[in-house]
Amino acid sequence: MTATLPRPDGVPVPTRVVSSRPVAVSGKSRRLAALDGLRGIAVVGVLLFHAFPDALPGGFVGVDVFFVLSGFLITGGLLREQTRGQIWLARFWLRRARRLLPALVLLVLACGTAVAAIGGDPAVGFGAQLAAAAGFVTNWRLIATGNSYFAESSPPILQHLWSLAVEEQFYVVWPLVLIGVMICLRRNRQRLLLVCGLGLLSVVAMALAALTSDIGRAYYGTDTHCFGLLAGAALALARQQGLVPRRITSDLSGALALVGLLLAIVVLPGSDRATYVLGLPAVAGLTVLIVATVAGGDGLLARGLGVAPLRQLGLISYGLYLWHWPVLVLLRYRFPGWAHDHPGWCALAVAAVSLAAATASYVCVEQPVQRLGFRGYAASLLAAVGAPGPRRPAVAGLALAVVVAGAATATASLRGPGQTTAQAQISAGERAIAAARYQPLPTAPAPAVRPPDSSAKDGPPPRPKQPLGRRTTAIGDSVMLASAPGLLARFPGIDIHAKVSRQASAVPGLMRGLKRAHRLRSVVLIGIGTNGYLGAGTLQQIRQVAGTRRQLVFVNVFVDRPWATSVNRDLTGFVDHDKRARLVDWRSAIASHLNDLGPDRIHPGPTGARRYAAAVAAATKGL
Repeated sequence: MTATLPRPDGVPVPTRVVSSRPVAVSGKSRRLAALDGLRGIAVVGVLLFHAFPDALPGGFVGVDVFFVLSGFLITGGLLREQTRGQIWLARFWLRRARRLLPALVLLVLACGTAVAAIGGDPAVGFGAQLAAAAGFVTNWRLIATGNSYFAESSPPILQHLWSLAVEEQFYVVWPLVLIGVMICLRRNRQRLLLVCGLGLLSVVAMALAALTSDIGRAYYGTDTHCFGLLAGAALALARQQGLVPRRITSDLSGALALVGLLLAIVVLPGSDRATYVLGLPAVAGLTVLIVATVAGGDGLLARGLGVAPLRQLGLISYGLYLWHWPVLVLLRYRFPGWAHDHPGWCALAVAAVSLAAATASYVCVEQPVQRLGFRGYAASLLAAVGAPGPRRPAVAGLALAVVVAGAATATASLRGPGQTTAQAQISAGERAIAAARYQPLPTAPAPAVRPPDSSAKDGPPPRPKQPLGRRTTAIGDSVMLASAPGLLARFPGIDIHAKVSRQASAVPGLMRGLKRAHRLRSVVLIGIGTNGYLGAGTLQQIRQVAGTRRQLVFVNVFVDRPWATSVNRDLTGFVDHDKRARLVDWRSAIASHLNDLGPDRIHPGPTGARRYAAAVAAATKGL
């Protein structure tokens, strides 16, 4: 397959676009050291976000930095080939495979072995995760299953491969799109405007998904989250065409953009929809400005980002990103109490293991494969096994370990449990609620009959007081759902409306529907806030729907998420100013009984459900 692609100066050049012929790749220049340093900052932000989400809520934007860098470097390489008249797609895809697959295969084998040995929550759905990772569609699987990156209590061990899936899908499609753009549009500015327009469409798509659908769809979607890749591609086009103004690539503007990026890492909340409407596009823009500055010369910012520690982190950033998440998930599952009580030590352990694994992967697997190719690397291993010497036992042991790990991974993918502990707890709550609907409701005792000779005044007998359960509507999220068996046992007749991943913003609408159906009772128990911030005015809307005569009872949250402190503060403040509102202090009730929670340290087990109901009973005493 051949095509004629014009060079930037407009001169047509015959160009072969599909071939296996190799293309020379330029060596690493000094300016690329700064890009490695920027990678180092990005991967540290992601690692710290996963370890300390409260302290660094915006660290997840490091992924968007990676996207911009990938789009810039990949497009720049394709454009350099295009100026020489040759874009060898087969060779391009082979280079991407050599770069990404060795470390990924090593990680999957290690995860499969660990999952087979440990079992439990990390093993749930491992086979489906493995299939999605092999097809580079992890992001779409997470969307289809409804997983939320910011609220999932038992996250999949390969969840972080969603970003690799987005990049791989881009690598497959983008070279073809770029070739089409170069053929169909002759003017440089038209090409740049088209790429910028595609990026803008992605920004709009993310905003619409975040506002009308859910954050998970906005965050994971290739269509909604490819604007960073396209922003990097646009910068590469602009640089090639000489369209980057010098005034925006000064050290001052680049330094200010770096400060803005670091500020986003520190403060940008992942659970706020505004982050997806404005925040992430702004991060992509700041990263473009930084890259444009350091890629243009040897300024102060380029030398600062190219310092040895950051550069070394950047070189192994891919491996660090791959390894840190499974290590963190396994440690938190295997040692939940220690990980919760000593998050700093847990983070240090994750960092140490991830650094060692990423370095070994980079030196022993990734670099040799890139240098020798898959066949050359395999031949070198076979030669080492066949040749006598000190390397022979080590290589033979490595080969045996790979075989064992492959068998363990296959076993884990076929025999994983069907539900996580949290899912089992929630399912028990759903079954309890369904069973309660078919049981007769408790009745209040009949009033005593007044004897004929009573001297009391004539009049109707006193109206019996209904049990609290008969007078209570409960609305909540998955924590209330897992606590449903305890609530139903303690408050017979309670009407529970709990749902997994329920956001606070959905509660007023649900209450209106129950009120119209005459099913909103005189006491409304509300347990929300596990999945995100309450939102401005939500509590006031709840009171408005409830009216002034209904009693509101709020349950605060115990969850290791960035918004927990804000949710509990808002609930306490509201109850303090509302005479017909009470607060159930679930946080204090469970804080010293963490063994009553599941491994996720969020959802109550059977004993925890009874403790949840006891906390509600204590807060509603006297109603």
